[in-house]
Amino acid sequence: MKTLTLALLAFFCITGISAQEDLLKLLDEEEKQDAPTTEYVANTFKAVRIVNSHSVELPAERNLQFVIQHRFGRVDEGWRNFFGIDNADMRIGLEYGIFPWWSAGFGRSSVGGTFDFYTRFKMLRQSKGAKNIPLSLAWYSNIGISSKGELPEGVETAHRLSYAHQLLIARKFTRNFSFQVMPTYVHLNLVDSAHFKNDIVAIGFGARYLITRSVSLNLEYFQPVTKKAAALNKDEGELYIGSISFGIDIETGGHVFQITVTNSTGMIEQLYIPGNTAYWWDKEIRLGFNINRNITFGTGKWKKKDKAD
Repeated sequence: MKTLTLALLAFFCITGISAQEDLLKLLDEEEKQDAPTTEYVANTFKAVRIVNSHSVELPAERNLQFVIQHRFGRVDEGWRNFFGIDNADMRIGLEYGIFPWWSAGFGRSSVGGTFDFYTRFKMLRQSKGAKNIPLSLAWYSNIGISSKGELPEGVETAHRLSYAHQLLIARKFTRNFSFQVMPTYVHLNLVDSAHFKNDIVAIGFGARYLITRSVSLNLEYFQPVTKKAAALNKDEGELYIGSISFGIDIETGGHVFQITVTNSTGMIEQLYIPGNTAYWWDKEIRLGFNINRNITFGTGKWKKKDKAD
């Protein structure tokens, strides 16, 4: 009888301990479910470019972006040149996502025969929940090399080089509206005349408004803060002409097609910020398009599941 009593006591103790462990495990799982999670904002912009400028959207890890940018001639050339369509400038580029926060790329523009090599780093990503970050932040730097034209006597090959550095600050305010600010610094090793400066500081703005799930309207504006030199004594003169661009993004499967209207010819910062010579009010504008094609080489091990707004 004593043995039976001890056995029953042992059985109920083991059962009670097991039930207690199951209850603690259940409570722990409920606490984990109730704990706040981090939701990262996705698709601040539809493509890696707003119009001419870069957006905070980097290619996904182990993804390659093939970008074709095409700008026709000026509309004010009239019907003899089919409102600029008979003439065109273009840029072809590739950008690869090394990590979710780091990409690198290169391209070649017909304007000046310019090669450009660049990299972008995403330092912050807008999120809510456990990590509440109000904006996305990225850094962009490039180096351009002009390959066309003869250099004046005594001018070294290094004078063909130019540089641009840019901070990309963006926020997706609603599902439909995103806005980006782009303080920019451009350095040109060689300028055409003493009227232009080697160092130019500019401020840029970009916006996107989503019309449908696959179509959005884009606006982009860059205004150099630096003034041109008035004369050989380098006095302050007039401002450089600002670059104003509009675009329509159309997302179709694996690529984004962008219809553009702009008053700038170049498609990298060294060309469209200090090199712009056209005015919108004189109809010195250019129609064009961008094609952004994404090529996937597999899912990176660092990729996290995103949750779009």
